[in-house]
Amino acid sequence: MGDSHDWDDIRAELHDGDDDAFDVERARTEAWVSAWHLAEERKRLGLSQRQVAELMGVTPGRVSQIENGDLDADEVATLSRYARAS
Repeated sequence: MGDSHDWDDIRAELHDGDDDAFDVERARTEAWVSAWHLAEERKRLGLSQRQVAELMGVTPGRVSQIENGDLDADEVATLSRYARAS
C-alpha cells in the first residue's frame, strides 16, 4: 500500500497561501451544498419551483438560481423567504 495522507496534509499541500481566495471558494461550496439541501426539501414536500416562487414572491427562474447556489452573501432575506415558503 502507498503512503497515506490525511486531509490536513492534502489541504496544506494544495493551499497556495491565498486565504481570501480559499475563503471565497469555501463560501461558494457551502452555498452550493445549502442550495442542494433546499431543493431536496422542496421536492420532499412535493412543491414545484413555480409554487415556491409564488409563495416567495419571486420568479421561478429565481428559485432555480437559488437552488443552484447562485446567491450573493447579502441575499439571506431571500433564503429566509424560501425557507418559510417551503
